[in-house]
Amino acid sequence: MRLQVLELKGYSNELLIYRNFKNRKFEVRPENTFKQSWYTLEKMILVASDMDRTISSEKDDFYVRDEVSEKINEFCKANAFLVVTGREEKYAKLLASKLEPTGWVIENGAIIHINGQKVINVPEEWRVERERVIKELKNRGLNFSLGEQIVYVNGIKEELILTDGASVEYNRGDAMIMPVGVNKGTGLLKAIKLLNFDGITIGVGDGENDHKLFDVVDIRVAVANAVPSLKERADHVLSKEDGEGIIELLELVRSEDFLKKLNVSQ
Repeated sequence: MRLQVLELKGYSNELLIYRNFKNRKFEVRPENTFKQSWYTLEKMILVASDMDRTISSEKDDFYVRDEVSEKINEFCKANAFLVVTGREEKYAKLLASKLEPTGWVIENGAIIHINGQKVINVPEEWRVERERVIKELKNRGLNFSLGEQIVYVNGIKEELILTDGASVEYNRGDAMIMPVGVNKGTGLLKAIKLLNFDGITIGVGDGENDHKLFDVVDIRVAVANAVPSLKERADHVLSKEDGEGIIELLELVRSEDFLKKLNVSQ
């Protein structure tokens, strides 16, 4: 039996993920069941996907196409699919109204929705720290908006240097300000723990803030329209862009040859 231990320095023990690559199982306690018939499913795959320019396209004003939603919903009948996005909940669900994923990791990992449960993934002191950040942005005259937890800075043209309790992630010309240690990767790990998932994890994205997602998954996949730095890290680069790339990926993961090619066994 071979175990992989993933440890993130500086984080709590809850971010230790033990993956058993020989006998993969996904066990959901009855009180946390997101599909009533799901209690133990073997050989499962969890896809953690970015939203903008990954599931959805800028050409469609970032609305998720019906055929993409249908493919993801079908995939969720036998596997797990998490949407991991920097967007606020209200906008994410508006743009993906027909999508029924296993769960949502929103605001860049700050909020998690799993099994009807909402988890705020930020420290208590962030409320005070965020007020300091807001005051500083106002003093600089920067254009920003507020999510439930994080702060969005639009069209940023300078590097932001903030207080020690806040971190900044850049994504295609915009910036997101959140607590130190909160990002797509730590949010995904929290979601995995809530699901009691122990299977193959695949992360797919397009932008700079998806590097943190890549840090914590077994297989890293980039859509064809991803930024060069993400493609360089990817185990596999899809031939198609946006939602068409997601459909391509979901068809690929059904093939054992795809996993064998990447040297991953179920």
